[in-house]
Amino acid sequence: MPALAVFPELAESPGAAEVEPGAALVRKGQWIAAQVQFSKLLPVFDSSGPVDAILAAHVLYGRSCAKMGDIRCAEREHNRAVAIWESPGTAAALQSDTGASGRERLARALSAVGEALHSLAEQKHAALNKFYMPTYKGEATKEGITQFIQTKVTDWIKQKSALVEETEKAYAKIFDLKPAPPPRWAVAAAARSAFSWGRFSAELRAAPIPQEWKHQGKVAGSEFTGPEIRKFYYESLDQVAEPLKDRARAMFEQCRDTSDRTQHQDEFSRSCVAWLEKTAALPR
Repeated sequence: MPALAVFPELAESPGAAEVEPGAALVRKGQWIAAQVQFSKLLPVFDSSGPVDAILAAHVLYGRSCAKMGDIRCAEREHNRAVAIWESPGTAAALQSDTGASGRERLARALSAVGEALHSLAEQKHAALNKFYMPTYKGEATKEGITQFIQTKVTDWIKQKSALVEETEKAYAKIFDLKPAPPPRWAVAAAARSAFSWGRFSAELRAAPIPQEWKHQGKVAGSEFTGPEIRKFYYESLDQVAEPLKDRARAMFEQCRDTSDRTQHQDEFSRSCVAWLEKTAALPR
């Protein structure tokens, strides 16, 4: 198949005159009015419009809902867009028209589905922030710290790893879009997956430590000074964090490589490059 047309911003290129009034409201940031417009349009347009414009309308409706904090509405519309795309024959029909207008419609449809999948993955990503690293409250001993890491921290890593992997799979659906994922959303998916792992590893060091460890002298009831026990504690955490950093690094590299391959650069791609440059200068 010939190369796709430029992947459009849906609000700028909604694909049908019927969708333009709602798209214009989205461009102006008039989210409530856009919701009203799409809620009136779609019951009829769903059965009469071209599929690329239908997808654009559902995703713009979902975007408007998300901007107003109506997550249930956003999920409904984005799930609807994904379901339309995955229904038998939809993708094949769009790919069968290899003319310029056909490639434009396919690019629009892929842009819509890419945005929908990204928005749905973002909901899983948001849930990660509610699962906190346990706090050490034991004695300032190497034995106590080691037991804490081998039990509570290990259990936390296992549980949170499963959540992060589930989130990564949600983002990865964008990479599987055929014949090619929209570069904007492929880069964003790789970046968000990367930062999921990066933040996960950073959380190990971010958890509060006992207040008495922050002083320079001997910790009460311990043979160690504050700096000594902190050093052992953080070095122990760094050992279990290394596999998480490796997962993050692989995703940041994928983000950078996707950006290079598609020649798409934005704040996501730049953040990936910045992370890689920063961590390359750190000892491993």
